[in-house]
Amino acid sequence: MKRAGIGSVGIVSLAALALMPVKGGAQEEASAEAATEFVELDASSTAGNERSAAFDGGTGLFSMPVANGVDAGIFLLSAHGEFFSGKDVIILGDEDRRFGGRLALSYGATDNVELTAGLGAHSNFNSATLPPAPTLIQSVGNLNFGAKYHQDLGDGLRVGAQLGLGLPAAAADVGVDFGASAIDILGLATFDLREQELAPLRAHLLVGYTADGEEALFNSELTKIERFGHGVRGYDVARIGLGADLPLPFFTPSIEWALNLPVGAPCNKADIIPCIDDAGFSAYPSTLTIGVKAAPAEGVSLDLGAELGVTTKESQGTPAVPAWNLVFGASYALNPKPVIIERLVEVEVEVAPEAAPVAAVLSHVTGTVVDAATKRPIGDVRIKYLETEFSDQVGSADGKFRSIDFAPGTKVTIQLSAPGYTNRSMRMTVSEAPIAGTIEMQQAIIGGRLAGRITAEGAGAAEASIWLSGEEERRAKVDPATGAFQIDVKPGDYRMVVSAPGHISLSENISILNGRQENSFQLRPLDAGTRLRLTGDAYEVDNADAQVSFEGDRLTADSRTLLDEVVKLLQSEASLRFIVRAHTDEQGDSTKATELTQKRAKAVVTYLTSKGIDASRLRAEGVGDAEPKFPNLSDRNRRRNNRVEFVLQGR
Repeated sequence: MKRAGIGSVGIVSLAALALMPVKGGAQEEASAEAATEFVELDASSTAGNERSAAFDGGTGLFSMPVANGVDAGIFLLSAHGEFFSGKDVIILGDEDRRFGGRLALSYGATDNVELTAGLGAHSNFNSATLPPAPTLIQSVGNLNFGAKYHQDLGDGLRVGAQLGLGLPAAAADVGVDFGASAIDILGLATFDLREQELAPLRAHLLVGYTADGEEALFNSELTKIERFGHGVRGYDVARIGLGADLPLPFFTPSIEWALNLPVGAPCNKADIIPCIDDAGFSAYPSTLTIGVKAAPAEGVSLDLGAELGVTTKESQGTPAVPAWNLVFGASYALNPKPVIIERLVEVEVEVAPEAAPVAAVLSHVTGTVVDAATKRPIGDVRIKYLETEFSDQVGSADGKFRSIDFAPGTKVTIQLSAPGYTNRSMRMTVSEAPIAGTIEMQQAIIGGRLAGRITAEGAGAAEASIWLSGEEERRAKVDPATGAFQIDVKPGDYRMVVSAPGHISLSENISILNGRQENSFQLRPLDAGTRLRLTGDAYEVDNADAQVSFEGDRLTADSRTLLDEVVKLLQSEASLRFIVRAHTDEQGDSTKATELTQKRAKAVVTYLTSKGIDASRLRAEGVGDAEPKFPNLSDRNRRRNNRVEFVLQGR
């Protein structure tokens, strides 16, 4: 089989081929001279760097996991090693060498959950004779398992939580020792400044706790040499980590700082070496890792870093921190089941006048594949050279390509396909001069697609949202810059609510058919003094900081004024029926939280019925602290979570 020569950017060979916009689903003919848009191509891609694994497996820097992971259905294979050699490492006069390695496999169970399993081994040589210790210490078969949940909060902020289990190899037997396991509970946060268009930089935070039982492997107290060789602490640690990486074309430099705060470290006041509490902060085990990750090919990451010990004092019970430790490895992101939509649109395009093939001269095509609607690049486009023996090609992550070489005058049919897009097939005649251009692909429509634009008078339009309820339920936000929206749903009858802060919501019944249809809406500001706004299937207070408030389970005076608006709403539309749902912030005792919110919901219903509203139109429901709308990380967010919703029961 002949294999296509792949250029530095990856793929496709399309002459001025699809340098034509798509209008109404039809392709417009255009000559290469008239339609060509010359572009400067860049082979860079940072996707491989950002999906690389940490030493223990799972998406991360070198030793620090981060608050993102591989996509659903993707496997991340990784192999890492570490090496250290030095003198006077643990005691004066010793010579120590250490080598370790770990194989790991991570899997994206969903777009928000990453699972990891790893197997490690290490060996340590120390020449010291006093105190007596084994010259060579080896450990083979250390297992670790991890589960990480990560969530995008928007504006570049991503948070996550990771639970890890370490099972060390038994010291005096074969296999692992379950009684000497180590458990990690970690909180993670990542802030990507690129989404704010501030800098190509990601900042990372780790806080957590490790309950370490590995010392149970041994029947006697370990010397400092043995503790270092086995990598055993013998106490729990609170962990803090700070990191940053700079995703650049071809490579990503990074830096990370790790600090372990000992909890319950052993202490003998008679020992000449000070206890950890007496030695102070400078004795806490701490390292600074500087490294770089390179992405030489799609999905591949090569890692090289140096872990520098920044602990300056010795203390009892804490293992020695070497001055340096070399860390290296590689990882590969594998998608075993690529999804390709097999719909084909045949288009004949004459790119250049026919010319007699010139055997001694070859030509090619370069360009960028983009979404026809958004003009954004489409990554990983698959290119087939139909009716030839050339292998398929796959485009780069930024949508750019370089075709294989053809003799001028050669007629070639090329088919482009990408997940979520309708295939394009086009006929071209290769010209003598290489051509650069842009190729547009249409998104595939399976079922119904509702698209349009939301405009709003005054502030708040950027936060507009849409709610559809019918054959399916869909919620979507509009593009904050343009107001554009697009929702794919099953064809059928729907109720549609368009809402934006500070504006009167629109509610109407619509029928969505197969294919694409457009609806655009303009929102008017709320009348002065109005604070209720319809958001999907519920009426909510427009200002999140001005909620229905309580003193215990009794309504405040300000809340009665707000509830008078609910009375007017119910009086103006007799078909409205509400479930009054009361929420609170995190209380610690879920049972008491539910009881409190049930009393608050009943207090609201009692007030509404006292104003003449029929009790059959209202139902009280206490939700407790089970459905926070905002993270309970600040007093302001806790106040906002103490809220009341008026959910539509019927109309």
